[in-house]
Amino acid sequence: MWCPKCRNEYREGITKCADCGCDLVDSLDEYDKEHEAEKEAELEKERDAFYAVHPELNEENDELSQDIPGLSKPGNKPPVYHDSSEKAEDNKSSAFALLSVGFVGMVFIVLLFFNLLPFFKLAGSNRYFVCGVLGVMFLLFIVMGFVSMKSFKVLKKKADSERSIEDEIGTWCRKNLDAKKIDEALGNELSGLPEEQKYFRRAAVMKSTISAKFLGLEDGFLDHFVDEFYSQLFDSSDDSDKDET
Repeated sequence: MWCPKCRNEYREGITKCADCGCDLVDSLDEYDKEHEAEKEAELEKERDAFYAVHPELNEENDELSQDIPGLSKPGNKPPVYHDSSEKAEDNKSSAFALLSVGFVGMVFIVLLFFNLLPFFKLAGSNRYFVCGVLGVMFLLFIVMGFVSMKSFKVLKKKADSERSIEDEIGTWCRKNLDAKKIDEALGNELSGLPEEQKYFRRAAVMKSTISAKFLGLEDGFLDHFVDEFYSQLFDSSDDSDKDET
């Protein structure tokens, strides 16, 4: 048995969800097919909430909100965001490790080829064969090290750019996004919902508002930013409400 609202699974014999009080169904897939029209209406409500929070946009710009993250149909998996700065550091570490092993290996091969190692000497064709095989291997280490170093430089520039954009978006959001205004735009949709469902609805409005102001943002980057900024916006709002009481 499944709850169609919070999507929790229950054992046989239970008929109502303990969290939201909805009647349980046998299959979420069948329920979703039967209530496709209700989902479309729900998306329209989210779009109306977007215009309520951002009144300078009107229905003439509706094509802008068609692909706004958070207003897409349920079931689409959000893109995974990979921090460019972390990837840059990983490539930097790999580059130094590969280059170190490669150059130390080449020195070892030179010493081995000229029989300058007192504990290990080769003679005849074996010397050419062993040194040749090891030379190719350590040369690959060096090439891979330079490739990783090049990737590090590219990712470093991208990370700096992302950090600059993130700072700009953060400054704008602190001036223009308000937790109470977002909740007022959603209205009764938040009543009775668990905190997780409130997060998704609030985040959808935040994404649509930010996307309208900053065009061309990657979905993964936007999801990451909203996830980070959400706690600042609503945790601080909750704390202020407690102080007032």
